[in-house]
Amino acid sequence: MAAIHTFLVRLTTQAIRLLPRRVQGALDAWSRRVAHARALRRQRAIRPKD
Repeated sequence: MAAIHTFLVRLTTQAIRLLPRRVQGALDAWSRRVAHARALRRQRAIRPKD
């Protein structure tokens, strides 16, 4: 399973490198927004006490 993930990550990275700089910048900005939203959701999530 990990090998498949690694392969897909490498493939995606190579594909992104082929894109023009402006598209790379837009993808990067979108990725940051998504990661930020995920972090905020994680902070607000109610964690059960162990």
